[in-house]
Amino acid sequence: MQNLELHLLDPSDADNLLAFERSNRAYFERLINARSPDYYHIDTVRDSIHESLQLRALDLAYHYVAKVSGEIVARVNLTQIARDYYNKAVLGYRVAESMTGKGVASKAIELVLTEAFDTLNLWRVEAVVREPNVASIRVLQKNHFLQYGRSQQAMSLHGVWCDLIHFECFSPKGAHLNAEPH
Repeated sequence: MQNLELHLLDPSDADNLLAFERSNRAYFERLINARSPDYYHIDTVRDSIHESLQLRALDLAYHYVAKVSGEIVARVNLTQIARDYYNKAVLGYRVAESMTGKGVASKAIELVLTEAFDTLNLWRVEAVVREPNVASIRVLQKNHFLQYGRSQQAMSLHGVWCDLIHFECFSPKGAHLNAEPH
């Protein structure tokens, strides 16, 4: 996916983000637990973006949108940033149903890892995947994530307890602790 661009989430993305979430709602809700119905209103999306900006200012989370020709095709998040002792973040992402199988997830994660390691100066990025999500496992492995653990019956999805597989990826720059992004 050569023409994919990754941008930090911005207030100007509100309308496009709402359209992305609404058009993919049924698809996402098959894969992850549903958001509150209140989320699918423009004021709630604007509030969510505002909260994202506050978390970014505190160096606690960074929320990105991946775009092709100006259209949001994926969201990628680095959350739960812990600088002291760990210098790590947790990766999360969701891709539009129409863009699955086209390399969007792989490219978006490649780009966000560059941000994580080069711009934010993180040492480690972790990710968690439900066991049956083979596509996400492949995407993570393609981006140099290695499995380091498993949690049994750790998450309920649609009333069924699911196992979670834990992955990690390290900065190619080597181990370091740095409390400040570049």
